[in-house]
This record gives sequence, C-alpha cells and structure tokens, in this order.
Amino acid sequence: MKAFRLHYLLLFLISFLSVPVFGQYYNLYDDNFESNLGWTFENGANNNHFIIGECATNSFPSSGNAALYVAPMTGVGTDCSLGSQLSYAYKPSASGKDTIMAYQTINYTGCGENLVVTFDYRFAPNDANDVASIVYRLNTTSPWITLSALGVSNSWSGGSYALPTSLNSQNFQIGFRFSFDDNTVAGLPIAVDKFVVKGLDFVKPTITCPATYAAIYGDSSCSTVLFDLKGLVTVNDNCTPIANLSISQSPDIGEAISNNAVITFTVKDAASNQETCMMTIELIDTIKPIVNCNYSTTITTNNSSCDYTLPDLEDQIVTITDNCSTSSFVISQNPAIGTAITGAQNVTIFVEDEQGNIGTCIVKTIPTDTIDPTIVCPSDKTISNGTSCDFTLLDYTLEATVADNCNLLPTNQYPSAGDIVHAGTNIITLKVRDESGNNAECSFNIHVIETEVPVFTACPTNISTCDSLITFPNLTATDNCDYGIFKADNTGLNSGDIFPVGTTNLKYEARDSSGNIATCAFTVTVFPSPETPTFIESPVEVCNQTSATIAVVPLTSGTGQWTLPSGSTLTIANPTQESTTVSGLATGDNIVIWKTSTQHCGDTSSTLIIKNYALPSQASIANDTSYKCNPGTIILSSQLPLVGTGKWTCDNPTVTIVNSTNHNATINTLDGGWYTFYYTVSNGTCPSTSDSIKLFRMAAPEILNFPDDTTICEKVTLDLIGSAPYEGVNAAWYFEQGNGSFTDESNPSTQLTDYKLGTNVIIYSFSSPYCGVVNDTLVLTYNNCDGKEFVIPTLITPNQDGKNDMFVIDGLNIKYPDCKVTIINRWGSVVFESEGYSQPWEGTHKGKALPVGTYYYVIDLNNGSGELLRGPISIIR
Repeated sequence: MKAFRLHYLLLFLISFLSVPVFGQYYNLYDDNFESNLGWTFENGANNNHFIIGECATNSFPSSGNAALYVAPMTGVGTDCSLGSQLSYAYKPSASGKDTIMAYQTINYTGCGENLVVTFDYRFAPNDANDVASIVYRLNTTSPWITLSALGVSNSWSGGSYALPTSLNSQNFQIGFRFSFDDNTVAGLPIAVDKFVVKGLDFVKPTITCPATYAAIYGDSSCSTVLFDLKGLVTVNDNCTPIANLSISQSPDIGEAISNNAVITFTVKDAASNQETCMMTIELIDTIKPIVNCNYSTTITTNNSSCDYTLPDLEDQIVTITDNCSTSSFVISQNPAIGTAITGAQNVTIFVEDEQGNIGTCIVKTIPTDTIDPTIVCPSDKTISNGTSCDFTLLDYTLEATVADNCNLLPTNQYPSAGDIVHAGTNIITLKVRDESGNNAECSFNIHVIETEVPVFTACPTNISTCDSLITFPNLTATDNCDYGIFKADNTGLNSGDIFPVGTTNLKYEARDSSGNIATCAFTVTVFPSPETPTFIESPVEVCNQTSATIAVVPLTSGTGQWTLPSGSTLTIANPTQESTTVSGLATGDNIVIWKTSTQHCGDTSSTLIIKNYALPSQASIANDTSYKCNPGTIILSSQLPLVGTGKWTCDNPTVTIVNSTNHNATINTLDGGWYTFYYTVSNGTCPSTSDSIKLFRMAAPEILNFPDDTTICEKVTLDLIGSAPYEGVNAAWYFEQGNGSFTDESNPSTQLTDYKLGTNVIIYSFSSPYCGVVNDTLVLTYNNCDGKEFVIPTLITPNQDGKNDMFVIDGLNIKYPDCKVTIINRWGSVVFESEGYSQPWEGTHKGKALPVGTYYYVIDLNNGSGELLRGPISIIR
C-alpha cells in the first residue's frame, strides 16, 4: 500500500512541475469507458484488438465496470477468468510482430491551455518486445508522436503527462499504441481506465450591470434591507456554462444600506477566474416625520372676553422623530402667528423634513380663565309608567340654565339621554365645563312609578313540630319589575334557626322599586320535647351496701318515672319520685332507668348505673426491711390481691417504679440510702388497705471535688469533700499508697496535709454491717514542677510541733540510696553527715540541739555524674 501511494505521489509531482500553476483545470474530454464514446481502433484485425469491455476491471475498483484493454477477436468463452479465451491473449499461432492502436479525437471548444492527460492503467508485458505508449498527432495525415512509454505495472497505477503547447487552441488526436510478438501467449498485456484530457482556463468571464437602480425605499431607520439584485446583470464565459457561473453581490442580500450605496457584482467561472461591475442604488425616503406636541397650552389674557393674539407655538413641540433627517426641519403653523383669536383654538403644527415629507400635530390654545360656569338643574320629575319597568331618559340638558364668561363647552348628562333607567328613584347629574377646566354640576331625581303589585308564588303554611330546629321552603314571588323579599317581623328568626317552645308569628314582604307590597305570614309552633334525664350523681358508687339513694334533676316539662330492666331483682321505693331509694343491690353494676314523657313529643330515657364495690383484699408484703447491696434491678413483691387493684408508691416521688400496678414491680435505677415503699389495694369507693417495706440501697461513695485523678506542683493543704454517708453507714479516709495526715479521717469533709512527693493513692470508703465496704479512689501525684529533681527545704523549726521539725527531702533516699548528705555550720565544721538518707536530720549534733542560725548542705548523689547539690538551711525556733 505504501509503494502504491508513493507511485501516485511521484506521478502527481511530475505532472505538477510540468504545468504552470495558474487558473484551474477544465476537462476537455473525460471517459470512464462505460460506453463507447467513439474510440478508433487500428491494426490487429481478426486477431488481438483494443476493445471496451468489463474484463479488465477484475482487480481494480474503477469508477465503473469497464475499461479499454486488449482482448482476442477469436475463440469462445463466457467469463473473464485468467486464461479463458475471452481473457487477454495474443495470436496463438502466428509469428512475427504486430502493433495495434486505439485513439480519440479531442475537439477544441474555445477553452483550455497547458493541456494534461491523466489515466489509470495496468501493463504486464511478456518480454522486451511488448511495448505500450501514449501517442498523439494533429490529424490523420500527421505522424504519431510518442508522448511517453508506459512503465511496467502488474497492478493498477496512475499516469499523468503534460501535452506540448502546440496542441493548445486546436483539435488533435491522442491514444494508446501496443507492439508485441504474435507468437506469445499470456495474460492481460495492457488495460486503461478513467481517461481524462484537461487544460487550464485563464480567461475571465464577462459581466455587465446597469449604472443605477432607483425606487428602493428607506424604512423607519433610514435604511433598507437589500434583496437579490443579481438578476440585473448579464454574464458569459468561454468555458463554464452560464448556468454554472457563480454570481455574488456586495453588500449581500439581507444587509442594510443607508442613503445611496454602490453595489458590486462579481462573477466567477469554474476555474475561479472572476470579473466585477458596479451599480449605484438610489434610496428614496417617503416616511413623514413623527411630531409629538403638547396637547394644549394656556394663553394669558387680560380681559373677560378671552381675546388674544396667536403666538409662535414652535416651543410646544416636544419631540420630532424622523427616519433620515435629524435637523434642518421647516416648521410652520395654521392659523399663522399673529392671528386674532377668541376662546380656545386648535392650531396645526407642520414639520417638513429634507425630502419634503410633512408631519403634523395639533396644539390647543386655551386662554386663561378662573371663573367657574354656573348651572341650575330642572326640578325633580315623577313619571307614571303604567306597568312598564323601564323608562328611556330624555335629554334634560336643554332644561338646565348654564352661563360662563367664555369657552363654555356643551352640557353633559349622566346617565345620558337614551339610556334606560328602571322603576324607582333615579339620580340624574348634569355637568358643564369650560375650556380652561372650570366646571360645575347639579343633580335632580326622576321617580319612575309603575302600578303592578308583586305576588308571592311560594309562602309556607303554619308549622307545628317537636323539633326546635325549624326549616321551611324558600319564599318566592314574581313581579314585572325589580323586587326584593324582606323580613317584616321583629323575631329575628329564619329558616335554619332554633325556635323557642311555643308559637312564633313570622311575616315577610315582597316590595318592588315603586313601593308596591305583597305579604306572606305564617306561624311556627314548637311543642315541648321530653327532657333527657340528668342524674344528680352518675354513676352512683357505694361500698358493700344493699341499698342506695338515686336522684334525677327536676323536670321543667312532662312527667317522669323510675323503671327497671327486664329480669331485675332490685326494688325502687317510690318510682314516681325524682329522689328515692333502691334496694336489693348486688356486688358490681346495678341498673335503673328514668323515663320522661310529653303529650306531643313522645318520651326519652337515661340509664343510671349503681356501682356496689366489694371490700378490697388486705395488702401484704412478706418483709418489713430489705437491703440491696449490689447494683442492678430491684424487685418489689407483694401478695396478689383477690379483690381490688394494687399499686406501688414511694416516699421519694423522684423514684420511678416500672409496672407500678403489678404486684411484682421493678426499679431499674435507685440512688443509695433508705426508702419506704407502699403497696396499696383499692376498690372503688371502699377504704383502701396498705402495707410497707423499708429498703436500703448501698451505693459507692464519691470524692466530689476531685472526680478525676490529679497532679499538683506545689504542696498545699487540700480540702477533700466526700459524699455524705447514709443512715447506718460509716465513712473513712485512708492511704492505700503514700502517706499524709487527715484532719478527720471519719468526716466526709476533711483536709489533707504532709503528703509526700510522688504518687499518693487516697481511699474514701463507706462501710455497712449489711453490705460491707465500698470505695472511691483518688490518685494524687505531687511533682516538683520547677524543673528540679527534689524539693529541698530552706529552713526547719525543730520545736516538736509536728510541722517542719526535720530536714526532709522526699524521694532522695529512694532514688539515690548511696547518696552522701553533709551539713556544715558557718565556720565549716561538719555537724551532720550520712551515707544514704533514710533518717532526716533533726537540727542536732551528737544528740544536742544546735543553735538558731544558717547552715549549709552538700548532697553528693553518688550516681557517677559528679553532681553536687548545695544550699543554705536555717534553724528557727
């Protein structure tokens, strides 16, 4: 594939370098051999011959299925396979050499120079006697001239050759010549496809356009959008058909131009040769200026007759808008400046642009006038309209009396003459104004009276009912005119309201706009309903009784009676009394009934329950006292009551009891201390029974002001505050590690002194005879935080008061057991020395107390570093 592309590239470079690089190629002749375009064949008669057919395309994807190739003229066969008699061959039985030709006549059409011939070919010779060439001549009498011999190519290749300039601008013939040995038989010798003869076109096309083109009208922006003007030009070309010539205009279609403009037309042929011509576009403006003026202006006058001289009103122009002109407008007015005018006047302002288009606006001149007109309306009118509801208003403006000093405008009527008004009172307003805006108005009434009375078409009949919620059908009426239905009684009651017991008189009126009235009247009687009984006490509750008192709220209407359900064994002392007794009560619910009756509305009843409770069981807890020493759930247990319900409570209301109504209840969390729990059994109104248990809950003590372990850097007296012990519990402070002094080891609040450098483990404990001992622990770490390894006192007070009696260096002997401590007086005499420091110096020498004064210590740690600690130590008593 790379070799094939390289071959084509070389052929292209050869043809490119042999042809001038101007213009563009134009095909004089183009043949894909899909049909015979008049090729001439010479020699090779009855034997091998150039033909046009399809067999040459077996291995080449040409533009079609056929090519120009050599094939035998004799033999039989039906396919194009290599070696068949229709395949490529020479004369199989002859000897000697032969030459065959195939050529085409190229007619000059008036275009094309620097000619080039291109084609695809395949040439597979058998030996050196097989020669293929491309040849040309001017005519049939001229000799053939070899343009080029074809190189060997067993696959399809491309050929491109420049023709001599002598062939420009005339007809000539060009073709292929093949010479070969007659006695050689082989496959395809030569085949050709895609044969093109082309030349360069250097001649420009011609174009003619008119000099001017008018009557293109401007739009509101003094411009126009160009349309297609290419139809105005005439074009031609030597090579490219007119239909294939490309024509453009600039400015282009759709572009806007302002005022006159020059349009350039360009024609281009297929070889990219082009020519231009120009035409002037004349733009015509026919759009009038748009003039915006003040609607009116006030003219100052000095007399009551409103006479004045018309001034120059150019200053009343607000804006002038024109599509083309921006200035140089000619302005005039009618009536002209200086005209004598009386009253208001419409003045037309004329504005003419540079193209003679005229726009106008109108300004109304109004003389100054501050005097209101006067108007007096006619008297009220009554119109008898028979049975008609509508009345057509007349023009009453002429009946009014109006006057003004000047500029009076016509009187207006509201509603207007011709408008329809309805029966009843209608207000008519007359208004008058002058040109200066002064106005006046008056009003009068027109009473339109018709005589037809409304008629009720639906009026309810009298109502009698036990239900106090009264509804009745809607009242309806008819009338020839507008009417309304109004309530005419003072009850304030309507359908859907609650009516009182007794008879209520209702009255409604249908009134039309002329005051004609129709009446609808009826009564509503509400009978008393039996009262729903309400009991003085419900339910009635007694404890272990055989009788009880029952009572109902006294009746306001109707009669009542106590009754019993079917099968009841109870006895009612006086069934008709509102308060009586019932006997024969059983344990549990007992039922009696009170029934109320009225004459018209039947009866109603309510049921009263008498609850007779049995005495509850005796509450019973197995133990009086219980001790809970370990954390976890606490179970409260009582005997299950046979009668009544039990409930656990505590003397401490903050304690939460789970399932407190269960005789076996639980407590999930409980603080330490003593608690009293009660189990109470109740049943209705009967007296409750109760039992109690005292419970002790052991909880660990807490060091309240030191909830966490702590470290201190300075030895101070520490306040220790522990949680208070419970009743029967003893508190104690002591050291588990280290040592020190407590001001009171058994008091929850104590002070700690004389503790040692390092780690001290302090215990605060509770002890109980029932639950043993529980502790809280504080780890107190006392460090020398100033960077020194030991805290060395600077004085001692050996007065045997228990404070600073000895020269104590905490931790020295523990960390450096081989150390050496020496103390000297101010004269350098040794008063104390020791190997190790297990026993601190007491301020003595040989068992005798030393005098008050300053001494000096030297401490050799004896750790191999040679480090010595030195300093003063004072004795004070």
